Amino acid sequence: MKSDASFDHLDAGTPEEQWADRPEWANAADAEALVRAAAAILVISAHPDDETLGVGGLAAQAADLGLPVHFLLATDGEASHPRSPTHRPADLARLRVSEYDAAVDHLVSGAGRTRLGLPDGDLNRNGQALAEGIEAALREMGADAQGKADRDVLLVAPWQGDRHPDHAAAGAAAAAVAARHRNLTAWEYPIWLWHWGRPPEVPWAHLAVLRLTAAAAARKAEALRMHRSQIEPLSDQPGDEVLIAAPVLAHFRRPFDVLIAAGH
Repeated sequence: MKSDASFDHLDAGTPEEQWADRPEWANAADAEALVRAAAAILVISAHPDDETLGVGGLAAQAADLGLPVHFLLATDGEASHPRSPTHRPADLARLRVSEYDAAVDHLVSGAGRTRLGLPDGDLNRNGQALAEGIEAALREMGADAQGKADRDVLLVAPWQGDRHPDHAAAGAAAAAVAARHRNLTAWEYPIWLWHWGRPPEVPWAHLAVLRLTAAAAARKAEALRMHRSQIEPLSDQPGDEVLIAAPVLAHFRRPFDVLIAAGH
């Protein structure tokens, strides 16, 4: 997947070992306070697998704390293998949505979900529809958040600085919706940052880290394996290569999930 002109998933990228050794982690804010202060969680994904890679542990841990968790999927991920000789976009959409549903069910049993079916790779031209979908999901969540009127709903969406246009659009839409409501708090989760980025490019001062319980980490690890179309080749033919290779996947096997304050 060529995400934009600045990086490619086939690039060597920054090894996880370099991230693990960074001293800045010690000064990151504790995201557990954000989760515990929330009335409910809305997890926004640009593509199937964003939710698991970025905040699968957070979603599982929030559910274990008794918080309602709702998932919103903007696209069906049909453009993940544009040169596949074995899967048409419609085939990929069906496959990836089925993987998403299985992963979400494993992370949070019985979680609510909203699927928008917007065009993969073109969210930047569908920002209004995405924002309207977020608003609709929030209305659907209203009953779940009743009784906690003094607490905000926490929106978590892809990071706007992730150098993927769909991630930028999803993060921007979430931030715009949050700005219109006093009872919403928006944070963002990076994915491709750990691949293309170097430590000086990380907004460390605006990071929050959620240390995962053993149960949440285990559910995230299993949910990652359910996105087989992304972590395994579709076939042995050119165009069906693995998209999230082992070195990239290593970034999401950490014992914590990472959030960035919206707009940073």
